[in-house]
Amino acid sequence: MAEQEFSHLFSPIKVGTVTVPNRIVMTGAQHRLSGDRLLHYFVARAEGGVGLIISSPHNVLATTEAMIPDLKKIGDAVHRSPTKIFAQLFHHGARWWARARGGRALAPSAVKVRRPFWPGGQNVPHEMDEDDIRQAVKAYGATALVMKQADMMASRLWRHGVSFNLNFYLR
Repeated sequence: MAEQEFSHLFSPIKVGTVTVPNRIVMTGAQHRLSGDRLLHYFVARAEGGVGLIISSPHNVLATTEAMIPDLKKIGDAVHRSPTKIFAQLFHHGARWWARARGGRALAPSAVKVRRPFWPGGQNVPHEMDEDDIRQAVKAYGATALVMKQADMMASRLWRHGVSFNLNFYLR
C-alpha cells in the first residue's frame, strides 16, 4: 500500500550521470562522529535503504590529501549497497576565525557578523580581495579532487549560510 502511495519516493532518479536508487536523501549534518563511528553511521543509513547520502561538511581550508584513505573507506563501504554518497564542501566565510589569513575571517565585504555566541562572532571580517577569492576557489577545487579520489560521487558546495548546490565530477 505505502509503495503505491509513494511510488515516486521509491523510484530511481538521475542526478547528472549518477542514478540514485530512490529519492530518500540523508542531508549532510554537522556531528561529532569520526573514524569507525562515522563509517558505521553512514553504512547503517545505506543498509537501511537511503538512496543518497550527503556527507558531513568538509572545510575546504582544512581538508588534505592525508584524509583520502579514511574518506575512501567510507565511500567504498557505502557503495557496497546501491546508495550513492556526495561530499559536502564548505568555507566558513565571515565566521572562519582561525588558520585563515592569520586568524582573520574572510567575507565578500567587511560587515560585522551578527552571531555573538559563535567564536569570532563579534569580529568584522576581512573583505576578500581578488587573491583571496582565487585562493578560496583553489581550495574548493583541491578539496573536490580529494573527495573524488575518495570515491565520493559528487560535491555539494556551500559557503556558511549560502548553499550553491553545484555538483560536479558526476560519473
